[in-house]
Amino acid sequence: MSRRSFLLPVFAVLLSVVLAACSTTDNRNLSGAAAKDALTTVLKSSEKKYLAEGGTETVYVGTKRYVLLYDPSAEADKQVAFQDLDTTDAPQLGSTDMIRITALLNLVSKNLSDKATITLSDNTFKIQDTEVSIQISVEKDLMTQAIVTTAANGANQTTMFATTYGFSKDAKKLLSSATPSPVPTQ
Repeated sequence: MSRRSFLLPVFAVLLSVVLAACSTTDNRNLSGAAAKDALTTVLKSSEKKYLAEGGTETVYVGTKRYVLLYDPSAEADKQVAFQDLDTTDAPQLGSTDMIRITALLNLVSKNLSDKATITLSDNTFKIQDTEVSIQISVEKDLMTQAIVTTAANGANQTTMFATTYGFSKDAKKLLSSATPSPVPTQ
């Protein structure tokens, strides 16, 4: 066996180890400030990718199911649409304030109390705070799913959302059929 054919597999193994070490989350166990820093990095990367490429968020609130679509290439007032999946109602136009990744990033970076604990294990972040419990699943340093449980008025409410990145033709078709949201009357 030549020296070159021996070194090639060794180099490949070393390269894979180095690349794996570059991951914020893969095969890591973190807690405290290190976990919060890693989570913030993941959420910022997720938000950046979602806002650049568009995507879909499927949201479950109790037994209700919704889908939120975001297309950055659409006109500013037609970039976001949402639909109640349990009805036959047409999708309605929304605003970027509805994007869950951004809301989650704001919660983690600005609204957690000093008593909050954050851990990372098995590519899942767990956050426990006084009135909120969150689990965030991560693949390739991007958020794929979050489960948020909040305590309000003595009851717990759980919201789960799954995020996909990129914008399909079917999503574009659904977004183009969205109508303006009804304006509430006072």
